[in-house]
Amino acid sequence: GLLDDTHKTLQAQDAALQSLAQSMQEVAGAQQRIGQGAQASQQAVVRAVQALADLAGEVQGIAASVKQVSEAAQDITQVALNTRLVAFNATVEAKRAGEAGRGFAVVADAVKDLAGKVEQASKGIVSSVQQLDQRIERFRAELQVGSSQRGIHAAMAGIDRVVGAMAAAASRAASASLTVCLRVL
Repeated sequence: GLLDDTHKTLQAQDAALQSLAQSMQEVAGAQQRIGQGAQASQQAVVRAVQALADLAGEVQGIAASVKQVSEAAQDITQVALNTRLVAFNATVEAKRAGEAGRGFAVVADAVKDLAGKVEQASKGIVSSVQQLDQRIERFRAELQVGSSQRGIHAAMAGIDRVVGAMAAAASRAASASLTVCLRVL
């Protein structure tokens, strides 16, 4: 009877150990999947950082285009100033001509007024472009790979550190689970 009781106890312990080993294997498998997920997350962070670097290049291209628009608007302002000067001179000459130059004076005044409006519009464009350029410059600086101390890159680095710590912890836990499984079996 004692042997039967011992045998039943050993069978129960063996079943419990087998169940424990199976559970430990499941835990090890889950930890391995966590590690794989963490590695995939780290790779995603690397791809995101590269995408940010690519975006920074595009932003630089946009900044160059904005600079060209600003230069064109400044050229328009200069042309408007010159047109106003020519219109002013035409007005003076029309007044010298007296009654014969009266119609020409009206046209010269209209050209001068139009040139003034173009100048004001062009100055507004230059001002808007300068504000846009400042905003683009701040965005470009944020995207720059070297600005890893703050902003987007700091967040990515933080995610990378956390995911790396998760992967390392999962790896250690999987190793410990495997060790327990081997000892149980």
